Amino acid sequence: MKKIKTLGIVGGNLTSALLCLEAKKRNIKTILLEKEIDNIASNYASQQVVGELNTESIIRLNLRTDAIVFLTANIYKVEPVHGPCFPTTEVLNLILNRIEQVKIAKKLKIPIPASFEGESTEFEFPYICHAVSETEYKYAKIDNIDELKTFLEVDDCIEFLIERAEEYNQFITVTAIKQSNNEIILYPIAVEGDIDGDVQSYIKTPSDLNKTNNKKITTYVKKILRHLPSTGMFTFKFGIKEDKSIEFLAINPGISVGDIQSNHYTNLSVYEQFLNLIEGKGIYEPILYEESCIYITHQNDSISDLTLPYHVYNFESKYETSIKVYVMPKKN
Repeated sequence: MKKIKTLGIVGGNLTSALLCLEAKKRNIKTILLEKEIDNIASNYASQQVVGELNTESIIRLNLRTDAIVFLTANIYKVEPVHGPCFPTTEVLNLILNRIEQVKIAKKLKIPIPASFEGESTEFEFPYICHAVSETEYKYAKIDNIDELKTFLEVDDCIEFLIERAEEYNQFITVTAIKQSNNEIILYPIAVEGDIDGDVQSYIKTPSDLNKTNNKKITTYVKKILRHLPSTGMFTFKFGIKEDKSIEFLAINPGISVGDIQSNHYTNLSVYEQFLNLIEGKGIYEPILYEESCIYITHQNDSISDLTLPYHVYNFESKYETSIKVYVMPKKN
């Protein structure tokens, strides 16, 4: 067991803010690395380092902390650092590159959208383009040939991938924690979406997937995590098509926004479990006490006709759009 006195957090977002709050309960100091001043997590970290999210900044952060967690996808090609990182920089570089994700999925025979390597394709517009160079990874939805030509203006492009832009009936997210290949736990699978009006988006836990698809997603998540040589916490995203088939869409380091419900409706929140993992205390299968629903909206918007009880989180930022999160039983 390792006592963590200072935790480095790379990336300022809702997850970063909530992890800072949990760390404070344990008297763990948090140092946030983010290039944006006064971001959504700044008010919750013990200290913020303003800098680019690159190897140089992370090496400096490593000298001041006992461990580092990566909670952002806005980073590219981090060189190894001495000290515990969650996930390791090797795995981080893999999962933040969709082209590498596709290679992993194909190797493990996990379904993904139809794709084509190279700059020409028989796919009709629109489609998703991914490109990797020595200095950047970028992607975009391409609607016409002019947009494609503009996108292809990447200096020293090393790899290029086109994915068909599929239509999905549902988007599914799930957060998983890996301590070892034999110790992987999943939080309840959630369904997310957008609705009209002031509310920007919602996340419902657990999802209404049938048992077959629940089992498939659990299997896919564990296969990918056993393939990746790193402990840590990861969020997966899947698309469910009209015929109920599943496609793997993404993996990111950290925690889904929807897992804020675990503060209220599970025996151990994801934030507690993540810190337990970092401190070497072990991880435990979560128990969901009640189905829940989360609504995410801008700070100045409101939701009418809510039924008590519910919890409200206000995340303010001077330069970014402030966010309000409502957490409530699903029956509301």
